[in-house]
Amino acid sequence: MRNAALVTALGVTAVALSATSIQFWFRAQAKRSQLRRRQTSSRIATFIEALPSCSWAGAGALATVSTWLAVILGLTALAIVARAWIISPAKGTTHTAGAPQQHRKIKRVVWSQ
Repeated sequence: MRNAALVTALGVTAVALSATSIQFWFRAQAKRSQLRRRQTSSRIATFIEALPSCSWAGAGALATVSTWLAVILGLTALAIVARAWIISPAKGTTHTAGAPQQHRKIKRVVWSQ
């Protein structure tokens, strides 16, 4: 019973880490004029996120039954996550929280008297 709980916890952790990583790699900054679309994800990121999630779920289910097929599904999920990192647009950029942001210049209007 403890073994099944441990395998389930590891599977949930793997799903959460891979899904978060993929969403982080495929995020894009939207313009201020597109306020409604700022928090939407790309379709490819959502599709790529679903593939390893299903693979991790299958690997976790098979691992609780002690089947070696779980290793194949786990390696498949890792390969999909690695491929997502390779094709991600954010691969070459570094995202730091304290990086300076680009601000729009505000045109100053001087009223002559």
